[in-house]
Amino acid sequence: MSDKLPEQQSNSPQKQSGQVLVTETSVNFSPLPPAQELERLNQIQPGIVERILRMAELEQEIRHEHTREVLQLEKRNLQSLNFNIRLSLFLGFGSVLVSTGMCGYFAYLGNIEAAADAAKWVIVSLAAVFITGRFLQYKRKGE
Repeated sequence: MSDKLPEQQSNSPQKQSGQVLVTETSVNFSPLPPAQELERLNQIQPGIVERILRMAELEQEIRHEHTREVLQLEKRNLQSLNFNIRLSLFLGFGSVLVSTGMCGYFAYLGNIEAAADAAKWVIVSLAAVFITGRFLQYKRKGE
């Protein structure tokens, strides 16, 4: 099989006629065609370049407006998240103060067992809230 390969290559029409096939590829990353293409298009249809430029300007305006809207939404989400975090910290601190006051009041009344039981339940519930919060936080990071 390797003996036939050189024979097939030497019999190719390109080698016999002395022609070489050259391929050119160009890539354009701009929203506009290259200047030569615009000139050629303008010869085919006069005024097309202005229309293409206007279309590119409109597309850019729309893209910028979309970016502004996304940034405003993200800003609102962050403000809402910040408010929720502050509110939850405030309410959590308030509930700890109320629970501590309740335990102190039970102790003041002389019911030490009720104060101790209330303190135990407060500690257990706070631990459960913090553990659940951490678990959900790690779970969201993993998604």
